[in-house]
Amino acid sequence: MVYISINMLQFLKKFIIKNHLALVICFFAIAGFVAAFTLTIDKINILKNPDQTLSCNINVLLNCGVVMKSEYAEAFGIPLSLLGVAGYPSALLTGLVLIEKRKISPLLTWLTTIPPFLAFALSSWFMYVSAYLIGVFCPWCLLSALSSTCIFFAMLLIHFQENNFGLPEGLASYFQRKVRGGWHIPVITLFFLIVIFAVSYPFWIYSI
Repeated sequence: MVYISINMLQFLKKFIIKNHLALVICFFAIAGFVAAFTLTIDKINILKNPDQTLSCNINVLLNCGVVMKSEYAEAFGIPLSLLGVAGYPSALLTGLVLIEKRKISPLLTWLTTIPPFLAFALSSWFMYVSAYLIGVFCPWCLLSALSSTCIFFAMLLIHFQENNFGLPEGLASYFQRKVRGGWHIPVITLFFLIVIFAVSYPFWIYSI
């Protein structure tokens, strides 16, 4: 019994190490879906009762209600959260496929990269809107933004590792060496630090 448990732990460890990027995609796809689904339900509740107090209305800085009542929370009358409800399940499916088979065709690579990039771009724009135009953040929106960003980066890293973009051999080897060397870790960390500074900057100015 102990022998079986040790073998199982060793197998699990190897599985996680081998597929950690695909697992990151799956994890944040689930987290993003929960955020988008909750936002959609809250949006429906607000439409039914505009004065309703939502559970994510924490304080004047973190307040879903203020954000969701703003003009930026929807496009053409459709809540933006519905994009997440529709998009995150496809990201989860992609993550599961990449666990089974990480080497895919260039066409499929672009089809699995463009939607996460658009979600990442939309989340970045919404973070700008929250910080500089509305002046309030939505906790579920923050989780969705984090999820779409992590999914996009993890997807890119997998495709560079496997050269799924079909890059020339020299360029592909360059990116593969950088990923194996862990160069992406400080780059992504720096990106998040810049984002944190950028979205918090207006509030520092106002407090001075």
